Parts: sequence; C-alpha cells; structure tokens
Amino acid sequence: MPLSFWTEGAMQWTANKPLTSPDDFKGLKFRTMQSPMILAAYEAYGANPTPMSYTEVYSGLQLNMIEGQENPISAIHTSKFHEVQDYLIEANSNLFITATCVNPDFFNSLPEDIQQIILDTAEEMIPRSFEIQEEINSAALEKIQAESDIEVIQLTDEQRAAFEEKAIAGYEVYEQVVGPEGKEILDTLRAEIEAIEAE
Repeated sequence: MPLSFWTEGAMQWTANKPLTSPDDFKGLKFRTMQSPMILAAYEAYGANPTPMSYTEVYSGLQLNMIEGQENPISAIHTSKFHEVQDYLIEANSNLFITATCVNPDFFNSLPEDIQQIILDTAEEMIPRSFEIQEEINSAALEKIQAESDIEVIQLTDEQRAAFEEKAIAGYEVYEQVVGPEGKEILDTLRAEIEAIEAE
C-alpha cells in the first residue's frame, strides 16, 4: 500500500556529444528504462532507445554498446557514468519517482491513532523530500565536476520546449495502454499542471 510518492530528482542525460535538440538524438543508442511511454518519447526524438539492466550501463557506455543514458545526477555520480561520458545535459526531462509503501495487513493491524501519525508524517515529509533531493543532486553535481572534465550543458526553455513537443507521443502510448479511465486521469493531471503553470 503506497503511503506517499517522492522524487529522487529530475532525469538528466549523459552522452559523448551535446544533446540540445531532437535532431541530436537521431540514431543514438540511448539507454532508457523499459517503459512504453519513455521508449515512445525517445523514438519520437529519433533515438534508438535501448533498454538495458542498470548494472550493465557503465560497461555498456564504456564499450559503446550504448551512447548515452538518463538518470538523476546523484545516480550518475554514484554509478560513475561521468567517467565514461563527455557531456552531462541538464534536461530535466522527467522526474524519477519512488514511493514509500507499507504492508496493508500490518498497517491495518495498527491502532487508528498510530495509523494517522504515520499518514501525517508521510504527508509532512513531502516538501522536505524535495529539499533533500535538491541538496543531494547539487552536491553530486559538484563532485562530478571536481572528479572529471565532463562538460555540463543546461538546456534553455526553448530547447526543452522542442523536446516536449516531440514527447507528446508518449501520452498517446499511455492512453493506448491504460484505456479511457487512465486517459481521464492523465487529462485531469495535465489540466491541473497547466493551471499551476498559468498562475
């Protein structure tokens, strides 16, 4: 049973060439997670998305079996991908989401007041979780830059918009996978995001 959802930070790209427009992805063997939505987005960029076990990514980059990958900066540092890549592109392409879960039988066996303390604590930690991931990823970026000569590129809003336009293909795949009810949830979420961005 999920108690709350968190983020480990935005996904950033590493590659052996700059990636600042969808054209830069054409034919690129790019490691992604095996998610139909993610695969569709990178296919729309023109990449050759290549699912691969996380434990094989370092050697895959080193041996040119893959030419780039995406992960939060903290993961890029701990897995040392900066050792075998020339560019780190701060794309903020999507959020790496994780969850805090509890066994429902255990949770339901607890007294109601204890259950409420757990739920309240999980809720209170959400804003702090964003602060923690920012601290961790900022520190990891400093270490990457100190430990390597990797070039860091920050995408502009205009550059990110070009990727966002192409990535809409991922929504279409999602709708095919989840059906009408899932599409309704996605449409509601997108409308809420647009309303927040318009404030």
